[in-house]
Amino acid sequence: MASATEQAGARLADSRLRCFDQAGERGRQAGAAWAEESAEYLDLKRLAAIAAHQGFDGDQAGYRVVSTILGERHLTRREIAAFRETFGLEHDDADTQNREYWRGFVQSALEAFEEFAI
Repeated sequence: MASATEQAGARLADSRLRCFDQAGERGRQAGAAWAEESAEYLDLKRLAAIAAHQGFDGDQAGYRVVSTILGERHLTRREIAAFRETFGLEHDDADTQNREYWRGFVQSALEAFEEFAI
């Protein structure tokens, strides 16, 4: 029989996996909506070029995605917040710091780009 500590650890591990899966799905939904509703061709082209060569994993994935889309090297907090708000992310939203969210965002945005690319 597992101890209370082991049970708590297993429960938290399962919860962590669900959190990442859910964040990735929310990112996919946001990326697809952004690509279909408000993205410009050059936004998606920049995103595709960086994704193909460098990717967006690691620390500050969200900042790299936003700065790539906006074509800027140094963004203010206000510029980042304004972009995030276009698809419903608040500054303190946990998804803003979640790599799985941004991975899903990029994947679905690029899927839309590939589907509609000229």
